Formats: sequence, structure tokens, C-alpha cells
Amino acid sequence: MVTAGGRDAYYHLDKSALAMLVSIITVLIMQTGTFVWWASKVSTTVETHDHRLAGVETWRSLMMTQNEMLVRLETKFADQTRRTERLEAAMDYQENLRVARKGRK
Repeated sequence: MVTAGGRDAYYHLDKSALAMLVSIITVLIMQTGTFVWWASKVSTTVETHDHRLAGVETWRSLMMTQNEMLVRLETKFADQTRRTERLEAAMDYQENLRVARKGRK
């Protein structure tokens, strides 16, 4: 019993107020659990995307390296083709000279 202003006042919780308090606490616990579950799911999704992104970056790096190697090979091949054509032209010229000399004899 508490005395307030000379009067006796009793504090007690009504059953409906107690039920409401329990309901509110239960809802808050459920919402907190739901939030933890959602945050865990988001974290897992982000982690999965991080792994996929790392794989894509590795693949992209490999492709860039292979593209650079391909460009170098194409350049070397074009150079070799030009050299071969020059050699063939020189050989044809020499053959024509030989045939011309043979025809004059």
C-alpha cells in the first residue's frame, strides 16, 4: 500500500492490461527474430554475390591477358606473312631471271 496525498492507493494490473503487455512483448520478440532471420538471409546473399563477383573479376582478368596474347600473336603472324610474301616474291624474281638467262643461251 502506497500513500499518495493522504489517500491509500493500490496499484494493480488488470488482467486485460497484463494480457496486452504479454502480447506486445511477444510481438516485439517475434519482430526481432524476424529481423535477425532477414539480416542473416541478406548477409548470405551478399556473401554469395561477393564470391560470384570475385569469380567474374578473375575470369575478366584472364580474358584480358588472353586477349593481349592473341593481339601479340596476330601481330607476329602478320609480320611472318609479310616476310613469307617477300621471300616468295624474291624467289619468283630469281626464278624469272634464271629462266630469262637460260632462254638467252
